[in-house]
Amino acid sequence: MELSREAGWNQTADDWQAFLDLGEVYHIERNGCIAATAAIMPYGGKYAWISMVLTRTEARGQGYGTALMHHCVERTRTAGWSALLDATPLGEPIYRKLGFRPVTAWTRWRGKGRGLSGRKGSPDTAGALTRDAQCFGADRSGLISRFVDRTGFCVSTDDAFCFMRDGDFAHQLGPLGALTEAGALKSFESAISFTGGDILVDVPDNAGLADVLTDFGFERQRPLLRMALGEVPEAVAPWRHYALAGPEFG
Repeated sequence: MELSREAGWNQTADDWQAFLDLGEVYHIERNGCIAATAAIMPYGGKYAWISMVLTRTEARGQGYGTALMHHCVERTRTAGWSALLDATPLGEPIYRKLGFRPVTAWTRWRGKGRGLSGRKGSPDTAGALTRDAQCFGADRSGLISRFVDRTGFCVSTDDAFCFMRDGDFAHQLGPLGALTEAGALKSFESAISFTGGDILVDVPDNAGLADVLTDFGFERQRPLLRMALGEVPEAVAPWRHYALAGPEFG
């Protein structure tokens, strides 16, 4: 938690525990303290998300993060997993040197929840998990179920699904998938009506949602670039991904 808070990231202890329980976490120690971390979250036996590449401020510039990335890439290669990640502008040049190629551009937005309703969405969590697998291209129900356990929030309709979880300083809205933009917007509005406080949401630049997010009072925070080393998960058409689970989870 110290490293993610130092970097201004939104992960909680529950998020770190998810990596420990469902994925793999690596670290480098220096002087008895954790100096750098990296994590892998496998999905469906075919893909793996690499994330949580963090280095303590005073330990930067010594190659710790790069060494851990090399280890993660080799781990995914030997396991037969395609490696994916969502890169910040700072990390993008490093990942390109390792052979990662750009896939899609995303933007992080931040806004306020309306806090108008106490409803927790629809009860069809199983249906939402099935739709997420279709939209994402791999099963990650073990992870997403943990999000529901934390907040109880899940929207699932015939044409859309949406989850939300608590973060360290803001709620994270996503993943959100839909058959239509109208379905996505309805799920998004239900989510921000569910809670008050700050909300983060990561949306694809090509989804055409910038004006809608602006109308809801959300502001751009920073760009993200999805990058891949190997095969990219294919959604089951016509489902479309409108919001990430977060750059750490895809």
